[in-house]
Amino acid sequence: FMFLLISALLWIPAFLQPPDVCFPSGLGLGSEFIRDNLQLPAIIAVIIAFVVLIVQAVVLNFVLKGNPAFSKSLFLPAVIYMISMSHNPELLTLHPLLIANFFLIFSFKNLFNAYEKPQAFREAFNASFWTSVASFFYYPAAFYIVFIWVSFFIFRINTWREWLISIIGFCAPYFFLILFLFLSDQLNIFESYYIQGISWSGLTFNFGFHDYVLWPVFLLVLMVSLFKFVHERVDKVINIRKSFSVAIAFLIISGIMLLFNGFNATLQEFLIFPAAAIIIGFYFIESEKKFISELFFILLIVAVAVIKFL
Repeated sequence: FMFLLISALLWIPAFLQPPDVCFPSGLGLGSEFIRDNLQLPAIIAVIIAFVVLIVQAVVLNFVLKGNPAFSKSLFLPAVIYMISMSHNPELLTLHPLLIANFFLIFSFKNLFNAYEKPQAFREAFNASFWTSVASFFYYPAAFYIVFIWVSFFIFRINTWREWLISIIGFCAPYFFLILFLFLSDQLNIFESYYIQGISWSGLTFNFGFHDYVLWPVFLLVLMVSLFKFVHERVDKVINIRKSFSVAIAFLIISGIMLLFNGFNATLQEFLIFPAAAIIIGFYFIESEKKFISELFFILLIVAVAVIKFL
């Protein structure tokens, strides 16, 4: 109930004054298709985005359901994810990262399921497949194939079959895309977009009011959460250690990607939030000093409230 209530409150400004749909050019053929073919009224786009985000948060909980670290409470990561994804008033609508994160969460699910499986062929294929589909909507997501391989190292998946299958899974969506464009005599679209059209020039950080308010609080809570996990790592069962090592790897790769030219930093930051929600949610659940953890949670809520209503 509190999850739904907080979600609704965070999106009240968007329901009252719907922002324009945000699909910048040059981020992926899927994004281009939505922008050019789905001319939705602003309020309808906001409603769809709100429902999609709710479903994403529930799916994220489902991913964590079998992990012993979240046996006490399942909705805290969902709440953190909802707060994080709702901080920018201009992006309380449909945008490429909202869609890309959906598929990256499915990739997370398959990677977590791969642990301790003697033959994780299906999980390796699916994790790479969903990462590839995410890149249709935000092409830098393609670099998360590196995250999948890092996860293989963490889970000690050393057989060559999973590595080869991950490459096949990543290439499969692009194979079908190229085949469709070839059969419809539109292959020049792929060549001009992915071969000639991708630019790597000039990343600029255009900080807005919402960044100055949210990020100091968010990074403080994230650093405290990381410190707690690293400090108590040896006391946790191996399943928890490896699962959170995967989440930290996702977070680090997302942060490194911000340093590369050609990415939209305002959108890129949304790729950090699935892993950050897992790590911060773990801190709130495991913290023995409830006053401090509740204070951090209130600070997050206040930061977003300031952005929304000032």
